[in-house]
Amino acid sequence: MNHLARRVILAPILVALGCLLTVGAALAEPPPSAQASRFATEGRADLTRLRLANGHGAKATISVLCRVASQPTPQQASPGLFPPSGPPSSPVDPLILKVIEIPTAQRGTLRLRFETDDRQIRESVSLAAAFLTRVVASAALPTSEIRVLALNRGENRAFSAGLGSFASVHLQPGVLDVGTAVHELAHHIEGDHRPILENSRRFLARRARGSSPERLRDLTGQDYGVNEIAYRANWTTRGGSHYSGKFYGPSLKYAIATELISMGLERLHRESTAFFREDSDYFLFLLLTLQAG
Repeated sequence: MNHLARRVILAPILVALGCLLTVGAALAEPPPSAQASRFATEGRADLTRLRLANGHGAKATISVLCRVASQPTPQQASPGLFPPSGPPSSPVDPLILKVIEIPTAQRGTLRLRFETDDRQIRESVSLAAAFLTRVVASAALPTSEIRVLALNRGENRAFSAGLGSFASVHLQPGVLDVGTAVHELAHHIEGDHRPILENSRRFLARRARGSSPERLRDLTGQDYGVNEIAYRANWTTRGGSHYSGKFYGPSLKYAIATELISMGLERLHRESTAFFREDSDYFLFLLLTLQAG
């Protein structure tokens, strides 16, 4: 076994073992939601009593995730997750999804109002919404109705906008892209739940390790706006994107939104096994923030 193969197999196990180190004795056991916040802040938590929305203990769930992610052969996409036209290029690993998904009876719903007849947009958003209800606890799902629109002529970059009754997502017409639909819908998770936004800010600050934000165009070499900034952190060395470090606002302390939840859920959808293998810290932040009650 070469060095790379050993790293791929052992990394999630070592990270998971690190996650299971407790913070230390406390006078009283904090509620699960507080434990999830502590993990998001410090990268560790007492997981022995923490339960996820699927009813399973977090410690046991992480142990199973390690076994699944250590399998050398990629799993095939499970039927029913993708449209008749075929699965995306990087489908959700059905074994990973089986470990973390929420039982049908306990799933919430997303309220959508389609303001476009574009078939590809409608299909993308419907599949994205179904995916989110499988992995995000009902209490963390967007509470507002979300308008779904097509981008105007000349626009080529999907985006989400607004809060409450003004919440919307805008997608490229004629393009079937479930991952992008997941990303844009997920912005409203953070927008509708301030504790989740606060967790995102703390987690981003921890990953940034005191560094200063930089322009995305300098980090990526791509033509992002001059006002688009992000923390470099270690996203790309863990298989991710500099875009995960982006936030919106004058500073991280006063950020009104981040890209952490959206980028994380999109990556969970596109490459769930690689996500856990390469950045278990981010994966577990996402799982505990969105599923711990």
